[in-house]
Amino acid sequence: LQAAQRAVDRLPIGKDAYFGVYQLVGQAQIQTYAGAPDAALKLIAQLLAMPAGEVMSVERLKRDPIWDPLRGDPRFVKLIADAETATKPAGQP
Repeated sequence: LQAAQRAVDRLPIGKDAYFGVYQLVGQAQIQTYAGAPDAALKLIAQLLAMPAGEVMSVERLKRDPIWDPLRGDPRFVKLIADAETATKPAGQP
């Protein structure tokens, strides 16, 4: 967890918006497997709110096995549902 935080600190999004996103996704993945779901979910929400589609998207969250430890968490399910609703074109169910 400390190494992931150092990586984010060395290349924050404010310094490099492209590669900084990769650092945040990596940190969220590490937090997921290290048993820190609260921190991981906070980062996932942040990533879903910004243009990070190449490395973080609803489809990746739904399919990538790295997120399996979060699948039973109602907050994770809600993040996906909310993001899907936000990205649907107007008039689509």
